[in-house]
Amino acid sequence: MQCAVSRHTLCLLLALQGCRGQIDDEADGVGGIGGGDGGGGGGGGGATKAAAPSCTLSAKGATYNLAGMKRDDHDYTGTTPGGYTYRFNVCGGTVKVCNSQAAPASKWRGTKCNNLGDMQTQEIGLVDAKDPGKGVKITYKDGDICKKQINGQMEISSRQINYEIECSGDDPAVLKHIDEVSMCEYTVTFASKYGCPVGSHRGRGWKFVILVLTSFFLYFAIGFGIKYQKYGMRGAEAVPNVDMWRQVPGLVKDGVSFTAGGAKVGYGVLNEKVFKGKLPNF
Repeated sequence: MQCAVSRHTLCLLLALQGCRGQIDDEADGVGGIGGGDGGGGGGGGGATKAAAPSCTLSAKGATYNLAGMKRDDHDYTGTTPGGYTYRFNVCGGTVKVCNSQAAPASKWRGTKCNNLGDMQTQEIGLVDAKDPGKGVKITYKDGDICKKQINGQMEISSRQINYEIECSGDDPAVLKHIDEVSMCEYTVTFASKYGCPVGSHRGRGWKFVILVLTSFFLYFAIGFGIKYQKYGMRGAEAVPNVDMWRQVPGLVKDGVSFTAGGAKVGYGVLNEKVFKGKLPNF
């Protein structure tokens, strides 16, 4: 096995890690985010079996369960202008395996790849320790060996990946952004309902209700303030569009009467035409 590097120690460490099938270390500006495709294997064949750690968290009185983000059919993927493809999975190894080693994430160029972390090093915490509602952060360390420059000196390190899973909506998981923090560290941002504390999830229906109620509050508050301050109105007269609101009870009554009358006529026709008068009369 040969490693084209300038230092004997570096070559020895890369040899221990396994240079074959790995891509060179170089800066990578991250570009678009794309859908995943399936495939088991690649970069060296079938995976070494490894059980994924538990994907739950209890913190600040809240409980999180991220297991619903795990994919068994295809990976989350992102591509870059530099020709790299990133593959991710949450709470498990990637579907397409790099260098015969199960890992939560990998970086590919053609058929060569690097694993970005080791599932057994998983650490789970909050994105913001002061606000449990913002989401959950997962960190995986001890990925493939990498080289980085620090103060002009070459240093050996291992790759690390961070998943920041924002609490958001009804979506199981949406890959939002990939950031290469350094030559050896990556941060991936997801939006997911699983980033919310268990029992706190509100769907789009609740969001619509909250939006409507907030809009009504602002409508009345701003309108009342304008009529109170600018026109000196007091009491009911300061309510915005007060004449319209005074008609609402009568309009509701008319609507109920119209609906009830229509339902009665429809019931009569149904009883006569379909049930031949067998239904009770009202």
